[in-house]
Amino acid sequence: MRPMGPYFAAFLALGVALSFFGPALPTLRDQTGATLGQLGLVFAAQSVGGLIGSIVAGRLFRRLGGPHLIAVAVFVLAASIALLATAGELALVIALGAVMGLGAGTMDVSANTVAPTLVEPDDLVGSMNALHMCFAIGALCTPLVVGLSVALTDGLGLAFGVFGLALVALGITL
Repeated sequence: MRPMGPYFAAFLALGVALSFFGPALPTLRDQTGATLGQLGLVFAAQSVGGLIGSIVAGRLFRRLGGPHLIAVAVFVLAASIALLATAGELALVIALGAVMGLGAGTMDVSANTVAPTLVEPDDLVGSMNALHMCFAIGALCTPLVVGLSVALTDGLGLAFGVFGLALVALGITL
């Protein structure tokens, strides 16, 4: 059996990716000059991207294999977070939301498919619970890191850097 650590980290990253836009909205509003109503389109784009990623993941899973596909999804998330740091236009922020959703949907389906094969059947329920707990921890920590980034740097650069570097490190381990 292979270790679950990288998959726990992947679900932590998934929690970050899917909860990032909420606490970042005020800063993204200032960065783009868009209204909060206009920025609401980011959530729709992220959801559509997630649906597409979930659908496409099944086909790509067979071709690339689970760990490789998860690594690709992680790098997609890292790239979209890095580009988001400099996105000054609403259309680009919306497009990056869709790309983040694509990576997140792909990672979600792939990791949920691979994880059960890594543990003994008797450990499956606990392992899947732990996997999804990591998602919750990522979602819980995101507003804290975003808030700290804004407080220390008056922007999202620190949060982008922390999350982006963590995602690259994770992608390398998969």
